[in-house]
Amino acid sequence: MPMKLLTSAHLFLLAAAATVGVVRSQTLVTSGMDSANPALLPVGTLVYGLFDDCQCWFRGKVDEFVLGDPSVYTVRWADDTTTDYFDSTDLDKLLRVVNHAADFVIEVGENPDDVPPQVYMVGTPTYYHFDDDQGWYYGTITDFDDDDGDGYTVTWSDGSEQTYSDLRQVRTMVNQAITQVISGGDDPQIAFDVGTPVRYKFPKNWWGGKITSYNANEGEYKVTWSDGSWNKYTDLKAMKQMVDQGAMWKVGYEDVPDQVYPVGSLVYTEFSEKFFKGKITDFKKGGTYEVTYSDGNVKTYSDMKDIVEMVNAAADLVLSGGYKSEGDYPNPYPIGTRVYYHFPSGWYNGY
Repeated sequence: MPMKLLTSAHLFLLAAAATVGVVRSQTLVTSGMDSANPALLPVGTLVYGLFDDCQCWFRGKVDEFVLGDPSVYTVRWADDTTTDYFDSTDLDKLLRVVNHAADFVIEVGENPDDVPPQVYMVGTPTYYHFDDDQGWYYGTITDFDDDDGDGYTVTWSDGSEQTYSDLRQVRTMVNQAITQVISGGDDPQIAFDVGTPVRYKFPKNWWGGKITSYNANEGEYKVTWSDGSWNKYTDLKAMKQMVDQGAMWKVGYEDVPDQVYPVGSLVYTEFSEKFFKGKITDFKKGGTYEVTYSDGNVKTYSDMKDIVEMVNAAADLVLSGGYKSEGDYPNPYPIGTRVYYHFPSGWYNGY
């Protein structure tokens, strides 16, 4: 896509602020980065921005990163003009033009005849939530496949590596990591108590354990696993991940016999190509729910996934205004419903 080049200086729509702000607070995303060059968006990262004076889009790259108080990212545009972004006040603006570049490549590519270019450079942080209760992982882009032109290798906080060819997914990962920094994110000084449960996926299986000691001088945690073996860890990202997974396992599996949904919780499900409304009417020790449907039929469920799906379906129906049999303001989640939420300092249970 040809771009119009201007010889005069541009007034960029998302120009950096004129004032110098304070140093941005550190988070777990930034912990462990190269202290001499802790650029969240390293030199070479592509940008794509709209200029106000000509209402035209320009390509560019992060051309320089200067560590300081505050640190400064310099973007050089296609006509050789530059824009400075202070990490303390303008990181959101810089992220926006990087996102524009990723969106442009996703939609049309840098050049239709060539493979898509590398938008994100090695060293760019990532943050992503994996399914199957694996939780949030911190990571870093550690390689890019120049042959295919679209393969980003990410090394995660558990030491595993995975290559991603979907730029949309990589965009999400990077965006979530830098948004963590902008919003304050997880405290890099977070400390975990001895006795805190942990869970970790080793190459062949998941293992549970707990923190059994902490060496404050070395910042080193000792984790003893359920088979009596132990490991020591100094990487706070890995520890945070294991603690989060330990908490999720506890509420998601060990606590299933505890009643998550109280009697009176609404449900909605399909039988023989017809949908039925109902309510949880009893809970039996061992984790079995009794549901009574609108036609009078009573069924029992011991698989928690079935109950979660039916209650969530009822909540969706309430939001769409389709559960009027319970009045104008039906309540899909009665008092006593268990909840679980990820705050900046970790996962918390409540009700």
